[in-house]
Amino acid sequence: MGATTGYGMAWDSRDMSGVKVIIDAGDNLAFRADTILIPGGNWGVVVLQNANDFTNGARIAAISSGVVSLLAAGQQPPATGGQAQHGWLCGHSSV
Repeated sequence: MGATTGYGMAWDSRDMSGVKVIIDAGDNLAFRADTILIPGGNWGVVVLQNANDFTNGARIAAISSGVVSLLAAGQQPPATGGQAQHGWLCGHSSV
């Protein structure tokens, strides 16, 4: 990472929900991906979307940062009580 920019080789270093993260996001005509690594916790979040209309980047970023926020706080997401519109796959691994 650049000492003053926090950016290096398409990865960005920042604070998210009080947690230092390294993040990379990208898309093309048919795909969107957000990758967030949390070096201090040895975990990360990846959100992949097999579609892209170049207007949903903010929604995917909100999902990935929301998952980081929930996991950093140690909280479970609230039950929606309705029909799920998105599938979630969450896992934890200690290496």
